[in-house]
Formats: sequence, structure tokens, C-alpha cells
Amino acid sequence: MRILVTNDDGIKSDGIKFLTDALSKKNDVYVVAPDKNRSAVSHSFTLREALTVDGPVKKDGATWYSCSGTPSDCVHIVLAGLLGFMPDVVLSGINKGENLGTDIVFSGTVAAARHASMEDVPGIAVSLGSPRQTWNFAPLAGFICKNLDMLVSMCSKNVFLNVNAHDFDFYKGWKLTSPSERIYNDRMSFYKAPDGLTYAFKIFGKVESVHEDNGDADVVRDGYISVSKIHSQPQIVSDGDDR
Repeated sequence: MRILVTNDDGIKSDGIKFLTDALSKKNDVYVVAPDKNRSAVSHSFTLREALTVDGPVKKDGATWYSCSGTPSDCVHIVLAGLLGFMPDVVLSGINKGENLGTDIVFSGTVAAARHASMEDVPGIAVSLGSPRQTWNFAPLAGFICKNLDMLVSMCSKNVFLNVNAHDFDFYKGWKLTSPSERIYNDRMSFYKAPDGLTYAFKIFGKVESVHEDNGDADVVRDGYISVSKIHSQPQIVSDGDDR
């Protein structure tokens, strides 16, 4: 396959290197990723500034480009013709930190896969949690490579995949899941900025997941890989009133 790899942690992140190394053994891999961390930018685009792209650089069996924009920008410029062809699949990750349930609203990693699906290119977002902070990306990267054909077959126009796991050495298997509700308990800490004129703030809080039957958060916690099929277009919710 001709594969586009991107992320929101930035082109120098460990997760994108592990994924690219694993994929490039049997595929033609192109990396177009942000030049710095772009976490939680969701589906934002650069509209009023010129994007810059540095590359190509050939290394580790892949072709690398660094982009000044967001993850969605990276996918957009490739689908608009940067590489001269349409990729067979867009893989976004491996994100350092899980993107479960409600997280998909905020995640730049997920947005890249979403944007691909809107253009009828299979999109797969891949994220890793690490309860012990060991950040062992290799097992999840191996799962993606071994099952890439299956994962691509599960995608369709306006439907992409959101894959999550914890960094266990071995997995019990994988399950098709539904997104869990996440509760962020956010608080803000304000402090005086160095210029002495403005206030800056930090957001922090403990994230909790609502327990749900076959919810992605519980499945990941129990040692499985979670695969969720996500619609990229708004879905109508019926209130049961047929009038």
C-alpha cells in the first residue's frame, strides 16, 4: 500500500517513528506531519497564513515531510496533490495518550483520520495509553501492520476508525466498540504572565470514563484493543416525535 502517516504530537514524536518503522517494512510510506506538537487542535485548518512544507527527506525506509500546519492541514495538502497521488490509507498516530470516546471531539490525531474519510480515503486514528508511563508503542504498531487490510476494509466514505489500546506487551484480542462518555473535571490555575500585564492559565483535571456496555474505555482497560467505527458527518438523532 501507499500509506500517508501523520499525527498531532509532531514529526519528532516517538509514536510516529514506531508506526512508520513498522509499516515501511512492507509498504510505501510517506510521512507528512506537523513540525511541532499540535495536540487538541481538533479539525482546525490554516486559512489566513501560508503553509510551509520541508522535505522530502528519505530515512528509515520512508519519505518524510514536515508541515507548519495542523494534522488536518497535513492530510488536506496531500489529498490536494502534494505527493502526486492519492494514498491508499491515512494512518494518524501513534498518539501518546489515548483518544477515547468524547476525546475524539478535541483530538487532532482523530481529526486527520476524519478528514481522510470525508474525501473517501480510508482513515485510521491510532492512540496509546500508558497507565505505568512506560510508553511501549511496539505491540500496538505490530497489531496495525498485521491487520492493516482488515482495518482498511472496515472504513468507508464518511466512516473512519478510532483505535486505542494501553501499552501492554500482549493483548487479549480486539473488540469493535462504541465511544464512551468522558468526564474531564477541568479546573484552571491562573497566574501572572512574565510580561506582568496579562494573565496566563493552565488547565488540569482527572479524566474519568462512564462505564458502558462495550464502551471503548472499559475494553482498553481490560487488556483489549478497541476499534470504533466513527461517522465523520453529523448524524440526526430522533426524539421519537414523528410529527
